[in-house]
Amino acid sequence: MFDKILETKRCYVREIMVSDVPAELELYDSPHFTDFIEPLYELEKEAEYQRLYVEKIYGKYGYGMWAVFDKETDRLIGEAGLEHRIDTNREKFPYDWMFEESCAELGFCIAEDLWGQGYCTEVCRAIMDHCRDHFGIHTVFARADAENTASVRVLTKLGFKRYENTEKYYIMNI
Repeated sequence: MFDKILETKRCYVREIMVSDVPAELELYDSPHFTDFIEPLYELEKEAEYQRLYVEKIYGKYGYGMWAVFDKETDRLIGEAGLEHRIDTNREKFPYDWMFEESCAELGFCIAEDLWGQGYCTEVCRAIMDHCRDHFGIHTVFARADAENTASVRVLTKLGFKRYENTEKYYIMNI
């Protein structure tokens, strides 16, 4: 079992494990959970995807999207983390600064029954601090559709500013 990476007041964060896939599938099965994010694969394909993610992403960078758990119940309540885009298709990410080694993309999702309670803000702030201090990440960007007002609100609380004249990209230096 992986060690906890960090703790906040209400949560702890650790690397995602293949054994988390059933709980992830349950989390993603909520009615509006995937309104603005991609759904997961079916069980076997998602388990293989997670196995490769752990091997390739954590193995290469030491960080990525992590599992978020409630400290009191040990329930998987979401995922959050930073990911590099250095090896990514540049057509999807149009700005050169997105590919610098000290730049990463923030992603997050939290259980629907916890929306609006500050969990994302709490966990994402701790993750950005951790990645700045341990991995040299100094610029973070995020993508959020303008209609996804909850995610835009989280990004605003974290100090992100909308980038240039885009509707989707938010950026901050940490």
